[in-house]
Amino acid sequence: MIMKRAFYLLLLTASTQPVLAELGPDGMSGELTLLAGQYGQRSNFNTNSAIKDGNLNSSAESDSEMVFFPLGRINYTFGDNSDKQVFLGTSREDITVGLIALELGYQFELADSSILAISVLPSLIKDETWSDPFVTGQERVETDVSGNALRVQYKNILNSDYSLDGAIYQREIEDEFSGSDGYATRTAILDRNGEGIYARVSKRYKLSDTRFLTPSFRVNHFDADGEAMSSRLWGANVLYHRAINKHSYALSGDYSRSEYDDTHPVFNQTQENTRFSTTLAYEYQTFMGWNNWAFNALLRYSNTDSNIEFYDETEWLTSIGLSYKF
Repeated sequence: MIMKRAFYLLLLTASTQPVLAELGPDGMSGELTLLAGQYGQRSNFNTNSAIKDGNLNSSAESDSEMVFFPLGRINYTFGDNSDKQVFLGTSREDITVGLIALELGYQFELADSSILAISVLPSLIKDETWSDPFVTGQERVETDVSGNALRVQYKNILNSDYSLDGAIYQREIEDEFSGSDGYATRTAILDRNGEGIYARVSKRYKLSDTRFLTPSFRVNHFDADGEAMSSRLWGANVLYHRAINKHSYALSGDYSRSEYDDTHPVFNQTQENTRFSTTLAYEYQTFMGWNNWAFNALLRYSNTDSNIEFYDETEWLTSIGLSYKF
């Protein structure tokens, strides 16, 4: 699970360049990225720690490991004015389902210099979680998590630097037995399967030719089969980007709050989570004098504070690597 969660962190933070409403020249283009680093996590859903000892309503032990990320994306641009494009690859802005997903889509430029894109995100690589996370004193059983999403983006609306991003998605846990060990009569209210809808609006401000500021606001409503797992989230993000010659820096901060619909039968509280994260990304172009190559570094930290201590989480990532554009 650590490797896959680290992939997810990378997807969240890889989109640190300011979004421009242009698709590029005709033909094939793309980018391959290889990153290696250290990923750490403190979470009761970390499947590297099979046994939960002691008090159930307590935070988890920390765990970390070396990780390696191969990512890629291929675009094909066409049309009389190079205004149409199909794309395939790992999503760089996938914040809808929290899974590794392949994004296949089509986008085209409109007359007002905006871009409309539609894509599907099937989860080809499944994540793992606990079939019943509330077991203590014995090994918990892993199960697969999958999900799919349909996404629509409207970038640089009416040449205004406003953008909209929306998606509908579903999540499916193969063997969902939450609460079956000791709370069998309440398993239905703890069912984590369900469907959701996500929307984000952002505005890009040009501070100078080399500096940009992009605040964004988002909402996410997840309708789980179990009422105690259904939630509503709102969040805000601020991204600052600066380019200096061959150097590019991006610093972002994110805050979100989620509230759940019903009392959690295991902890006798209605769950409320607050999450903060910050990311620093760096890129050096034409690394070692190599055309089309760039050196990348990424630092990320996130913390989730819940009124139910069992759901407290901390994650961190440090990585360096190379990317090749073609």
